[in-house]
Amino acid sequence: MNITSPKNVVDEDWSPQFAEPIANVTVALGREAVLSCTVRNLGQLKVGWLKAEDQTVLSLDSKVVTHNMRVSVSHEPESDTWRLHIRQVKPSDKGCYMCQINTINMKKQIGCLDVHVPPDILDAGTSSDTEVQEGDNVTLVCSAVGQPVPRIQWRREDGRTFTVYNATQGFATVDTYSGEKLELVKVDYTQMGAYLCIASNDIPPAVSKRIVLKIAFIDVDHHYPPINMAEAMPESNDMIERMKEGDYAKVIEMADDLMGKGETVVLYFRGCVDEKTKKNWCTDCVKVEPVVEDFFKTTKFNKKIHLIEIHLCKDSMKDKNSPWKSNKDIMLKNVPTMILWKGSKDVRDKQMMKKDMLKMMFEDFIEK
Repeated sequence: MNITSPKNVVDEDWSPQFAEPIANVTVALGREAVLSCTVRNLGQLKVGWLKAEDQTVLSLDSKVVTHNMRVSVSHEPESDTWRLHIRQVKPSDKGCYMCQINTINMKKQIGCLDVHVPPDILDAGTSSDTEVQEGDNVTLVCSAVGQPVPRIQWRREDGRTFTVYNATQGFATVDTYSGEKLELVKVDYTQMGAYLCIASNDIPPAVSKRIVLKIAFIDVDHHYPPINMAEAMPESNDMIERMKEGDYAKVIEMADDLMGKGETVVLYFRGCVDEKTKKNWCTDCVKVEPVVEDFFKTTKFNKKIHLIEIHLCKDSMKDKNSPWKSNKDIMLKNVPTMILWKGSKDVRDKQMMKKDMLKMMFEDFIEK
């Protein structure tokens, strides 16, 4: 007698089957990654793990066959799940891994590992401390690696705003700037100082590098010599004003019609002071603070920029041929003075000025 199965009964498949896909895993650098592979009806067959990219065999059943000591497998008795463990993951561990059943017709499935790496700033591709000439353009570069790709942000160490330039938006005054390259155009003394390049990608810790921008100010004696300075050096020459210790406020005036209404003017005064001398400078009774430890600069007011340059005396300035004849003196020279009008081409024709045509107030206090 033949017994036949009802047509509505389906034969059950007892061959090995993957119960579910392998979940992709993302871990931070140095942590442990675990990939899980669940197989039903395995019977006497074996489960193996391979690195999919190069088909490197990592394990077979419960035995690890790779020489990588960070790799292990786990399988609990009566469990259908086989786990691949990778400890202290490295960037090189990133990639896909294959769970394979050794059937005649091989069955496999793949799960992938992503390794998150905190940012790292590359010294080779990042600017170091930089010095440029006043009025030049400069680009500071910050190169960083990490996974995900780090975001780069710039800010000044002192928290002040700064002016940046890009071809799309032109000039902008900002307190932070995003991008690998920080472009500064026609730099002046307000832009010198320490800048911080900060790299972050939400994987702690964020990192930063301090880059100091130094600006070499134009040597007006050298670039714009309106007179023979050797002849201008004697104290009797009315082009030179000398202040001894104990002298106080001096006022020099400039005619408004020479400057031009609403124009920008830069006045350079150069001087040398004793290292023990405490300096307080003011313009229109607004005190000017030192911007770096060895010289002072004024700030902008009334749509005009008045610039004073006062250096601490160095040993090299005490030479007999130096214009700074005593490190206890302050020497003010209103010749040569460089005046810059926006859009003007006849700068050199405007340089010769007398003391009664300049306007600047300054005070000298000696620290007792």
